[in-house]
Amino acid sequence: MAATWIHDLVRPGRQLVRAGDGLLSALGPGERDSPYDRHAVLYDHVVGNRLYNRLLWGASPASYTAFAATAVAGAQGPLLDVGCGSAVFTAAAYRTAGRPLVLVDRSLRMLARAAQRLGGPHLAAVLRVLGGQVAAGGSLYVTSLVAETAIGSRGLGLLHRAGEAAVPRREQELVTAARAALDGPVRSRRKGSMVFLSAGPLT
Repeated sequence: MAATWIHDLVRPGRQLVRAGDGLLSALGPGERDSPYDRHAVLYDHVVGNRLYNRLLWGASPASYTAFAATAVAGAQGPLLDVGCGSAVFTAAAYRTAGRPLVLVDRSLRMLARAAQRLGGPHLAAVLRVLGGQVAAGGSLYVTSLVAETAIGSRGLGLLHRAGEAAVPRREQELVTAARAALDGPVRSRRKGSMVFLSAGPLT
């Protein structure tokens, strides 16, 4: 994506500066405070709650997530999300987008939560790097815990919140990312919450 496209997002005279954790800001250090910075965790718990959405807004998190998936699939090229918040509803769709994403929010804390929810580098990028280490004709074998069982999902969620695991994913997300990233057939099988994935021979 051309750097000029990103610069068009900010007012003339503004510069994008690194604000930590892979985030960029067009605001100076004294301008960055936002009320949402202090309440980002609470925001996730309240806004992501199904009962809250049903009672207050007459909607559901599932409807927001479905709309995000429609937006991701609706076109190609960069996707701009202004006022993205913490990506509490959109992260699942964004992780499988296969297109450049630009997320914008006034709160750096909310952006940091969105980046964490998206898992830092996208899964396909990690698999592409691993696949690049395999000699031509070789195979890649990957094991991963996935959120496929009730107990496993809770356990992975606890590990993720403690910073010990990436964003919990489902088996199909892993397989889809592998097929997008690797040149060669991808096979998977699951035992409980563990996925055994193999790809190859790779070209």
